[in-house]
Amino acid sequence: MITRCASRLIGTAQRIQSLSRSPVLMAPLANKRTYTSVPHDQVTESVSVKETTMTSVETEESLQQAREANKLRFKQYMKTLAPLAYPVHYVLKCVSENDAIEEAIQDMLNSGEKAFGFDMEWPPTFVKGEKEKKTSLIQICSSNKIILLQIGRLKALPPVLCQFLADRSILKTGVGIRGDALKLHRDYGVITNGLVDLSTMAHEYGKTKLQSTNLRSLQALSALFLEQQMPKGKVRCSNWNAVELTPRQQAYAANDAYASYALYHVFKNVRDEMKAPLPPKYIIHISDETLPPPKAPTTVNKKTTERSAANNKGMPKATITVIKPKSTVETNDQHPKKKQKP
Repeated sequence: MITRCASRLIGTAQRIQSLSRSPVLMAPLANKRTYTSVPHDQVTESVSVKETTMTSVETEESLQQAREANKLRFKQYMKTLAPLAYPVHYVLKCVSENDAIEEAIQDMLNSGEKAFGFDMEWPPTFVKGEKEKKTSLIQICSSNKIILLQIGRLKALPPVLCQFLADRSILKTGVGIRGDALKLHRDYGVITNGLVDLSTMAHEYGKTKLQSTNLRSLQALSALFLEQQMPKGKVRCSNWNAVELTPRQQAYAANDAYASYALYHVFKNVRDEMKAPLPPKYIIHISDETLPPPKAPTTVNKKTTERSAANNKGMPKATITVIKPKSTVETNDQHPKKKQKP
């Protein structure tokens, strides 16, 4: 008896073992109680695809979390840095008249420098869909001077400034500077050449430090390479078209231009150590691009105005309606009393 039971158990075990070594597995058909054979390699492949998909999603999520954490750490690091400010020996000049602007530009040209920090400001728009306002301020920085040019109140840009902007041999450095040049073309129809984007130079000459953050703004580059903090407050969204800029506005605008100038020379020093000239591909000339024509200023048709004035000759220029308050005292003239019958 015991021998027969043992032999049956051994036979069952052998059958189970043979099934486990079989190249097929039993898989259920949908909505049926019958079973069909599926090749083992297809099942393995299906499982591996699911595992790979789940792994890629999890990896992307973990990478995003790592980026956010790194961004937060970098912002905390920037708060520990000293505030950026242009050196005390610098001369800051804010000008708004044509003659003063031409004189300030000529002083920059007479310095013999061929690379300047460049930036622009304009009033913000607070309504969605509102048309972007024109450029109000241009900042230019040299080795010892910063000029703030209030161009927003001018009817046209001075010729000396236009020549400075169009000169291909004079480098204007900044972050996203091509976008600034395109805006100047839209606003005033001027061409700006000799543009050097500092974020591009940072990728070429500062790759090691860029690994700590994916931010490429002027503020981030200043923290990485100048080890100084550029505070951004409400002054950034202030009225840059004001007749007189406040001291806080002037300091903010000047520091932006100085940061661009200082960063360019940090990368230039690295380039000089490598004994490599600045590649021509890093210098952008807007005159080499095909640009849409700038928007023409709105003008009034003089003939139409004169014809309209002739047709309306003799007509009142304005109509004024005066509403007098009702008098509370009635006079005898206004309401004569009726004679009483005897």
